[in-house]
Amino acid sequence: MDDHNSQVPSTATASLHEDSARSHRATQSITNHYRKHYEKLELEPHPHGRLGGEGLPSLMPTTEPATGPVEAGDLVTDGALLAEGVDDVDAQSVLSRSIGDETDDDRPVVYTVFGPRKKAFIVVILSLAGVLAPLSSSMYLPALQTIEDELETTATMVSLTITVYMLGLGVAPLFWASVSDVFGRRLVYMASFVVFILACVGNAMSNSIGMLLGMRVIQSCGASSVIAVGAGSICDLYETKRRGRALGFFFLGALIGPVIGPIIGGYVTSSIGWRWTFWILAIFGGIVLLLITFVLPETHRRIVAEKYQARMVNLPLKPTTWVVNPLLPLYYLKYPYVALTIINISILYGALYAMSTSMPANYSDVYGLSTDEVGLTFLAMGVGNILGSVAGGNFADFILARKRKMMEREFAMRQAEEDGGVSSSDTTYATELITTNNEKLINQETPTSVDGTTKYHSAGTDEEDAIRPANKFDAHGATGTAITATNTMAGEPAASAAIEVPKEFRLTGGILFFWLMPTSMLFYGWFLHSHQPLAATLTIQFFGGLGMTFIFASYSTYLVDIFTTRSATITSLNNSVRSIWAAVCSVIVVPMESGLGPGWTFTIFSLLQFGGGLIMIIVFLYGHRWRQRWPPASK
Repeated sequence: MDDHNSQVPSTATASLHEDSARSHRATQSITNHYRKHYEKLELEPHPHGRLGGEGLPSLMPTTEPATGPVEAGDLVTDGALLAEGVDDVDAQSVLSRSIGDETDDDRPVVYTVFGPRKKAFIVVILSLAGVLAPLSSSMYLPALQTIEDELETTATMVSLTITVYMLGLGVAPLFWASVSDVFGRRLVYMASFVVFILACVGNAMSNSIGMLLGMRVIQSCGASSVIAVGAGSICDLYETKRRGRALGFFFLGALIGPVIGPIIGGYVTSSIGWRWTFWILAIFGGIVLLLITFVLPETHRRIVAEKYQARMVNLPLKPTTWVVNPLLPLYYLKYPYVALTIINISILYGALYAMSTSMPANYSDVYGLSTDEVGLTFLAMGVGNILGSVAGGNFADFILARKRKMMEREFAMRQAEEDGGVSSSDTTYATELITTNNEKLINQETPTSVDGTTKYHSAGTDEEDAIRPANKFDAHGATGTAITATNTMAGEPAASAAIEVPKEFRLTGGILFFWLMPTSMLFYGWFLHSHQPLAATLTIQFFGGLGMTFIFASYSTYLVDIFTTRSATITSLNNSVRSIWAAVCSVIVVPMESGLGPGWTFTIFSLLQFGGGLIMIIVFLYGHRWRQRWPPASK
């Protein structure tokens, strides 16, 4: 009996020794890979890194405690640990800004100085502000006939108020984005909303169609800043792995505005008159301006780093000249992966505006609905947009996380096979250990510091704000050791480059669900043509709204991920092209329906979208190669 009991601790001890040995063999395999990799690079010693023999970085496991905490995704000079997760870091930015001077070694390297709650609050304000531009374009659609009668003009002139607004919405962001890259986001928001409020007042007081047209142009210029610069602010706050959900919520405003606008406008016009649509917009804009002025902080990464004296990764270059160039975004159209993506987004956005412009007349003629009832029909697509926005952003982040885990496992197995001496069971054990420890790390209390003071907060699920101790977990989540590495010749983190998820995986959600929007539009046109029940038409529009948000968020986030340090610029280009095409579609849809009927009109729009979906499959398959051949440059 005693012999049996004495064997129990011996068995447990043997199991622990075996687990430790397996972990060490797997870690040693990956370490050997990095040593071989750097021996080929023949790097010169860097004054800020810990160097091994012959000027090469020390790649052996170490248990020395770091002088400061580190975070997965951040570059820390002491210990020369480059943890996984730093996205879009070029050599110049890493060496000149992220590493910094030796006197800065006591400060942690962070992606942002704002905590999870503050970031969420900023996203809410920006999403609220982002609703105004599309809301202003569609809120008075039910009042077009009333405006025509009161101002004694023609239907063509009244429809021009929509066209000129969309054109202004397309051109003005090119200017706002350039200004924000030089002077910051917050100043642009405040200046543009002052312009927007004054233009709304002018619209409400218009006594001629000429004055209304002029005020609509100015109104669109004021409202357009958030569309471009807002995406830049989101990119300032969130790394790639968390950006999809935030951008999905932000882009919801651009898609739900055309949907809820006619609902509000219909009731306002029928009850207190069309001029009150602009008074309400002015009041709404005033509330947003107050929030921006007194609550919203500056988010531009370079300005924030200077203000808080924070060491932040992936900072944009400081402008050498203070010249605003609104034509700069057009430069990025030379990249095929940019041009094709923006063209496809424009096709979708134009089709959405064509449908929205035609709905009041179609539902009134086919189903005999009143102005108020026509406004309610936009709810079907609106509900689909909301659900698609929530699901689309989370789905995009899920796909990236899942792909990264798969690539981590493949990386560990490949190194085990190349170096030999490590069994597949050891590799599986190490991979599971990495995952388990990373999950534990996310929920622990971790110190953060942006201004020299240290405080603790719970990392929760937002691990990019958590700064973890280097002597407790290594870059891969394993305890007791830390694998040290620096940059490759191209400036790409060696550990991160090995498991970098191609940015084209952002397109997965849009490609999987791209058929929903064109199919919905096809049925919409023929349901109107054959006078199908109203419930059937509204149901098909719900699915169209669902698919539209999936596609829009997926493709737009892909562009932002490619140009992280120029997110406002690339978003302004995207907005400009799509808004100009939407203006064209809103003009041609009525004469097309008059000549072809709703069935064939929306069949044409549907075929264009199907063609765009096939083009995006090509971008998904070859975009990574194109980016290697024509790498995105920061102008």
